[in-house]
Amino acid sequence: ADLQMINSIYADDSGEFYHRALAWLANQSEGSRDIKVVTYDSAFHTWLDSEGYDSVHSNRNLKEDLIGADVFVGGFIRYDSDENLEELKNFIAFGGGLFLCDAGRSFL
Repeated sequence: ADLQMINSIYADDSGEFYHRALAWLANQSEGSRDIKVVTYDSAFHTWLDSEGYDSVHSNRNLKEDLIGADVFVGGFIRYDSDENLEELKNFIAFGGGLFLCDAGRSFL
């Protein structure tokens, strides 16, 4: 998935995809917005807020930002610090949902 999809002509279909994926990753019923989502992407954070999610726009301080979170949605984590990667590893190991969205093929 590509985080830019919610800003395009495919926004309605992409939005439905994200709603269902977030609910599945957070082990919530479809349609639930009672999900705390952490993301690095400010546009996606804005979209999450507008859709009724509890969203945290992380400034790459995952040690604090992942507290109480259900799902982390990120891209380009290959550039993240070893500390943040370890935080993500622990988050997932203890049941957190991980949704990786990188750039589309045009950015490869």
